[in-house]
Amino acid sequence: FIEKWSLALPQQRAPGADVFLARDRARPNGVVVFIDNQVPKFDTNAGDLTIYEYMVLFKELGFTVKYFAHNGYLMPKYSEALQSIGIEVVAFHEARNTFEEWVRANGGHVSHFWVARPEIASFCLPLIREHSAARIMYYTHDLHFVRRAQELGADWNDAANHPLIASAQREELAALAAAEVIFSASEDETVLIEKMIPDAVVRTIPIKLYDEKEWGVEIAPFEERDGLLFLGGFAHSPNVDAM
Repeated sequence: FIEKWSLALPQQRAPGADVFLARDRARPNGVVVFIDNQVPKFDTNAGDLTIYEYMVLFKELGFTVKYFAHNGYLMPKYSEALQSIGIEVVAFHEARNTFEEWVRANGGHVSHFWVARPEIASFCLPLIREHSAARIMYYTHDLHFVRRAQELGADWNDAANHPLIASAQREELAALAAAEVIFSASEDETVLIEKMIPDAVVRTIPIKLYDEKEWGVEIAPFEERDGLLFLGGFAHSPNVDAM
């Protein structure tokens, strides 16, 4: 037995040691914990599809991936889809699995946290900083304080005269400043973040990881295309304005 498994045995942990890593057979590049508002309903909206595809990408890059749903609901269909590809799904409200208790017990084993949305970041980031040395990646989805200003028909630069915009701006800038790297889906918003936080490391990333094989046809260059198709869910208020 020892001779047969001589290469595998040295990689095994002692009984009861590092259970967090042992139970997942943690992968060599580290553990990434994604945190967003809900279990990604990746077949219903672009934001959730983005999160889902980047979790898959990190799996492919050799990371162990876990997901925390901030709204406390597991949503079986979508949780099972993640679990089927080896991504553990945790809802904040579950007994003995609130985020604070979880990060206190396991934060030392996490190499990276991917956090989205300012209201989630304001809750999670202080706990992460207290209980983990992990690097923090913050994904904007979009700049919420800019969107709030647009919804109110106001200029976000005039936040001093708009308490709601000012509050949203303070919360979001704090989240951005706390991250080691910021991911944005918009070149314009990347430039804006760099102006507001000069020391920030900001990267623009695509919201969809397209594979031409998915289409089954050759994709025409942009300059050869014609027409516009708008596809958006009405649960996202800017889509209502767009229509």
